Amino acid sequence: MPDLPSTQRSRAFYQRFLKAMEHAPCRQGGEFHVAVSGGRDSILLLYMMAMLKSDRACAAGFDLRALHIDHGIRSVEESEKDMNAVFSAAIRLSVPLTLYREPRGRIEAFASAAGGLESAARTLRYRVFNGLLNLSGESPDTASRPVLLTAHHGDDSRETILQSLLEGNLGSRLLGIPPESPGIIRPFLLMSPPPGRDEITALCEDLNIVFVDDSSNRESVQRRNFLRNRIIPALNEQMGNLDGRMESLRDSWREIHEYMLAQVPRTLWKPCSIPGREHLQASTDQFCELEPIIRRRSVQQALLNLRPPPREERIPEEFFRELERLACSSNGSTALRRHEGYGLQFHLEYGRIYLYSSLAPGRKKRYFVQLYAGRESRVRPSGGLTLIFTPVRRVAENSEHGGELRNSVHPDAPFLRNLEDSESLKKYLKLPENNEYLTLKELIRRRRIPEWMRRDIFLLEDGRRWYGIIYPDDLPQKWSFQPFYGGGTSRRELERELRSNPEMVRKYDITIKMEQCW
Repeated sequence: MPDLPSTQRSRAFYQRFLKAMEHAPCRQGGEFHVAVSGGRDSILLLYMMAMLKSDRACAAGFDLRALHIDHGIRSVEESEKDMNAVFSAAIRLSVPLTLYREPRGRIEAFASAAGGLESAARTLRYRVFNGLLNLSGESPDTASRPVLLTAHHGDDSRETILQSLLEGNLGSRLLGIPPESPGIIRPFLLMSPPPGRDEITALCEDLNIVFVDDSSNRESVQRRNFLRNRIIPALNEQMGNLDGRMESLRDSWREIHEYMLAQVPRTLWKPCSIPGREHLQASTDQFCELEPIIRRRSVQQALLNLRPPPREERIPEEFFRELERLACSSNGSTALRRHEGYGLQFHLEYGRIYLYSSLAPGRKKRYFVQLYAGRESRVRPSGGLTLIFTPVRRVAENSEHGGELRNSVHPDAPFLRNLEDSESLKKYLKLPENNEYLTLKELIRRRRIPEWMRRDIFLLEDGRRWYGIIYPDDLPQKWSFQPFYGGGTSRRELERELRSNPEMVRKYDITIKMEQCW
């Protein structure tokens, strides 16, 4: 473990860092994972956390780990330099290290949908973080959840403010980078005052820290680098005290931003966390009653609850205009619109707006399904369900593009399959609760299952007849079961079959536990 700072400058910096981390979540008994790129900022952060852990005066009993991601977009030689710098620091500090490598070419292929190479790298990077650390997951004990630490500093935040201003974006990014967000802490931004690039460089020299200087940062091709290398120095030279001016701008905008957010009903945007279908939804009427500028702020704020949180300055003006135009038109029609440049989608149906991300790469799902049959269903009617075993446990691989969940113990039992073919929607069924006949399509509409979630409907069948559907019930955020008897090509056919055997339709009491695991 490293020695505590010995120079006056490094001691003062460490005391500011110590004060900033006094009330950090999971400080005692939790896990901190430092995202380390190999550059000076993240290597210094790893050193500071290692010092904090070894400082007996603060009794910081937490686990410390390092996490490095190779995006596969730099040359092999540069990637190896980054990895070696991170590896050397982890060895020197006795910190466990996790390395993750994206396949080469994957981010480039993803860039067009994500709005550029930088945005694609960031999106996939945070998906890796979330997959490893469950940043957006819910836990009864928040303090026990791993926390990600990133090395954003004062200059990063000021660059964000200036870039947002020049791009005409008046959202929360004009407040700079937040010191904390769900599952993530940015310790340097918690410090008072937050250090900048020059101070961090000086500290690395004091502490003899070896880091990699990314040569691409000196190039002004990327917009961020152009601001950093050309615009900000010129503004400082002409106007002076740019940091103070940016601070005043941020404080003024914070008051305006907080006022506008206060006009948004707290219950307007509701998050829904069905595995694999995380989204936000709002009442169309409630949304359209707001003033246009408040609508915009409500969407920008709501998007921060998507995982990973999008960079709202990347969301084009056309997206908001299209959303407002379709949501607030008088015809109330269903609409599905997708913005390919960013990867956001919205869907209008049943008087609601569904807002979700389409950036996630396609991955197979593993569903864990438990069907518990109630007392009535233990009595097996003639020709009825062979599913009825209490409980029935089913574990199977399933993809979004088809698949079945079968009972391995009782292979002849009814099984679950994805409802994907359009012909199935035309078939008839009978509901046990009111003896009503209707098509499967009519039932889906009645249950108000949005079109974009219908590929997650599972049909319970035995190969000949149907016995119900399992569907994502998005408002209570759970899976629900609707029993019926059906699969007839016409109502008359189904009626004939049921006249000969009326016991085929019964109201089964079945509850479901259905979870998605990666």
